[in-house]
Amino acid sequence: MAPPWCPKVAIAAADMLASHQVDAAIIIAAPQAPAVQKLLADSTMRLASLEHAEGLARRFPYFQTVILRRGSVDPKRNLPPHDIALLATTANLVVRDELHPALAYLLLEAARQVHRQPSLINRPGDFPSPVATDFPLAPEAERYFKNGRPFLQNYLPFWAANYVQRLLLLLVPLAAILFPLLRVLPELISWRRQSRLFRRYGELKFLEQDLASRQLDDEERREARAQLDRIENEVIQTKFPLDFADRVYTLRQHVDYVRAQLRRQAENTGL
Repeated sequence: MAPPWCPKVAIAAADMLASHQVDAAIIIAAPQAPAVQKLLADSTMRLASLEHAEGLARRFPYFQTVILRRGSVDPKRNLPPHDIALLATTANLVVRDELHPALAYLLLEAARQVHRQPSLINRPGDFPSPVATDFPLAPEAERYFKNGRPFLQNYLPFWAANYVQRLLLLLVPLAAILFPLLRVLPELISWRRQSRLFRRYGELKFLEQDLASRQLDDEERREARAQLDRIENEVIQTKFPLDFADRVYTLRQHVDYVRAQLRRQAENTGL
C-alpha cells in the first residue's frame, strides 16, 4: 500500500474528490505538488480549516500549525476567502552515525539550497530547521544551524577545505602541547646557562678556599692553574646572552683574582 504522501495517491485522491467518490480528503504534500495545485485551481473545491489544529499540534510535537492567509493562493479570486488553519508534518533528514562529517555538511547545504525558498505556507529561510525533530541532531547539524557552513568551505573548494580541516584537527592538539613547551623552553635554556656559570663559580670558590687554607706545592699549583685556564676557556667558548654579560665578566675577574693569589703564594714560597 502506498503511503498517503505518495504523489500517485494524492492525485488519485484529488480525482476521487472531483468525481464525488469521496466527500473530503487530507493530503500530505507541499503547496506546489500537482495534486494540491489541481485542487486549488478547481473552483468547485473548498479548502477546509481544521478547528483543532492548535490542539493537535500541542498534543503531537511532530505537527505544526500553519496559517494559509486570505488571498494568498489567488488574490484575484480572493482564494482562500479567509485564513485557513492547516497542520504541517515535520520531515526529518536522517543519516547513520558512520556518515562522514564532510558529507553531512554537503547534505545540509543541499537541503538549504532546495528548501530555503518561500511558499504559500512558509517564509524564506524557514527550512531546513532543527525544530521539532524526531531524532537527536547530529553534532555537524548542531554546528551548521548555529554557525552556518564551515568557514573554510566559504573560501576553498570542498576537497581543499576538507583536507585543511583534517590537517587542523591534527595540528590543534599538537599546538596545545607545544605552546606551553615553547613558553617553558626559554626559561629552561636560561636555567641551564645559569647552572653552567654557578658550577664554574662553585669550582672557583672551592679552589680559592683550598688556596687560602693551606700552602700548595708546585704540582698542585700547576693543576690549579690548569683548572683556572679550563674554567676561563669554557666561559669564553660558551655563548651567553647579553643579560649574562655582567656575570660572565665577574667570573673572569674572579679567575684572574685567584691566579694572582697563586702567584703570590708561589713567590712567598720562593722566598
